[in-house]
Amino acid sequence: MKWEVLNSSFFVEKWFLFFTNLLEKIMLNQASTIVAVSNVLKNDLLKKGYKNVIVVNNGVDTTKFKLTESSQIRQSLKIPKDNLVFCFCGTFGFWHGIDAIEHAIVEISNKKVNCHFLLIGDGYYRKELQNKVGSFSNVTFTGEVDYDNIVEYLSVGDIFLSPHVLKNDKSFIGSPTKLFEYMAMGKIIIASDLDQIGEILNPSIKVEDIMKGRSFDANINYNAITFDPTELDNFVYAIEYCAKNYQNLNFIGENALQNILDNHTWDLKVNEIINELSFLR
Repeated sequence: MKWEVLNSSFFVEKWFLFFTNLLEKIMLNQASTIVAVSNVLKNDLLKKGYKNVIVVNNGVDTTKFKLTESSQIRQSLKIPKDNLVFCFCGTFGFWHGIDAIEHAIVEISNKKVNCHFLLIGDGYYRKELQNKVGSFSNVTFTGEVDYDNIVEYLSVGDIFLSPHVLKNDKSFIGSPTKLFEYMAMGKIIIASDLDQIGEILNPSIKVEDIMKGRSFDANINYNAITFDPTELDNFVYAIEYCAKNYQNLNFIGENALQNILDNHTWDLKVNEIINELSFLR
């Protein structure tokens, strides 16, 4: 899609911008109603002159994505029992914050924080990242995992990482399915405070507030710990903070799961689309 090309760091991909624009126009001009996954995307489409654009963000299948037994997977991955597992899962795309993950692994390893990084999936930047940090004893790359087995691997994680970034100054247009899958697992999430990601996870504990010594109210239904994606050291601080305060932060994962059940299952998304379409008749 056009947004991915514009945010890509690959010069060759930018040659395809003309073709992605053309294909986008052909498809959208044939649509009587367009379902956008974010307000940023809707606004972009409206500026281009398209009408009847509704917004329904992505969701998750909670019958599949739920905590399950994972001790055999953890043992096969040779992750020490006493290590907290910080988990990233994805296609290692340029918008997934791979630079942030590399920076965090190096910094956390130097600080000798008791944690292990589990990096699930494959993609162009996986090989590059593995070349840089694959020799670290607290890092495990799984490579590509069959979708049928992904929940078992995610269940190994104690804290999930979603450090999305932008390569330019435009807004984040996406609605990452990864985020909803993380939330459905009922674990702590550290994520970029970036457009829809920040909206879905609102209210969240801002790591910048923690860094300034501000306390948070445990009675508020926080969904995650979020950080400014332009400040990589804030991401590192969030990881270190979670490692040191893990037992006191578990309520965040419970809140995120309840948020999913109340607002973001695929069944609810289907109903949202039906309801939105009824207003357009």
